[in-house]
Amino acid sequence: MAAPLIALLIAGRLHFLRRVASGRTPQQEKLLRPPGYSSFLKLDDLLDGSYVRIIQALSCGALAGVSVQGVADVLGKIGLSWWLLIPSFCLVSFAVACAWLTGDLLRRLREAQNWRLGLRGEQAVAEKLAEVAECGYRAYHDIPGDGPWNLDHVVVGPQGVFVIETKARRKPAEKRADQSHYKAVLDGDVLRFSNGDDRKVVTQVLANARWLSDYLRKKTGETVFVEPLIAVPGWWVERSGRESEVKAMNACYLAGYLRSRPAVLKPTQVTRIKTAIEEKCRTLEF
Repeated sequence: MAAPLIALLIAGRLHFLRRVASGRTPQQEKLLRPPGYSSFLKLDDLLDGSYVRIIQALSCGALAGVSVQGVADVLGKIGLSWWLLIPSFCLVSFAVACAWLTGDLLRRLREAQNWRLGLRGEQAVAEKLAEVAECGYRAYHDIPGDGPWNLDHVVVGPQGVFVIETKARRKPAEKRADQSHYKAVLDGDVLRFSNGDDRKVVTQVLANARWLSDYLRKKTGETVFVEPLIAVPGWWVERSGRESEVKAMNACYLAGYLRSRPAVLKPTQVTRIKTAIEEKCRTLEF
């Protein structure tokens, strides 16, 4: 019963050692981070942990089955005695461990599903940003901040600097004749969906814009205004009567909005800003 599990563990260890011992990379220069890179790393970590949890749960389940046989053997050969405590303790311990590992596996899979949604949302926004390259824009993705956080997208061009936060959210499962359940409303500092409110995204993108503006000021020696935007793939976005410091829109409208902006930066300023941002986000090993 244990042989297949042991074989899986050995195979996983050999794969890890082979990856570590692989040859040198053909290029030493680091690459720019792709869209959703942080989400991809988190998703990859969750899936790797899920594979380990599957093996652990199967192992504990198999050992619990062996313990059941041990209880049966003691009852059949000795009867009720203190010897029964040993296989009974093993049975309870392995059964509880198997149940906990299975619950943790399900939690990881649910969390991985949410990170996968976020990854696809950032990829969808990046695809729309690629459409404005002919206007002189350059898009950067997953720029790491000074802590355990990142900026989803930054767009730089003669028209200015824009920081974009992607908010990917599932739509309600029920179908109705109207489309109100597919509508999001930017109400001051709250982004309201038909299936709940997001009270963090506005504050988050404003903080990201301030951080990026301060970072560019230190790197270029000039004050750089950074406009905060929120992209919501797949949702119809409207504004309420309350004023908001940011703009929110469906990802499909991003290209049109960026094309409509007037030029405010000189070519030399754009070059300096791009250099500063590349220094921050060119971190990916080949």
